[in-house]
Amino acid sequence: MATFNEYTEALETGIKELAKELLGGFKAEALRDSRVFIKKTKDDLERWIKQLQTGELTKQEFEFLLQGKKNLMEMHSLEQKGIAIVEINRFKGQLYALLVDTAFDMLV
Repeated sequence: MATFNEYTEALETGIKELAKELLGGFKAEALRDSRVFIKKTKDDLERWIKQLQTGELTKQEFEFLLQGKKNLMEMHSLEQKGIAIVEINRFKGQLYALLVDTAFDMLV
């Protein structure tokens, strides 16, 4: 099983790819906003991932908890650049999927 640091490194790589694919020239802003989100949720993410690894949380419970955090994601840098809300919401949805998929691919 991978460590939490390896998880966040894999997320960073995935976020760069998502930003390039979905937001073109706004990769730096997307990465900045994503890093802020991960930093704000780090304690919860670490705890939930440990609970996943020990079987205390199911995949559905993890997804539910993370969905609540997704609703709180703030993308200030992207908003300041004038990116449309539709595009920001698409990025947030893909970021959520990346958080979930990476956790199950690497950690469980």
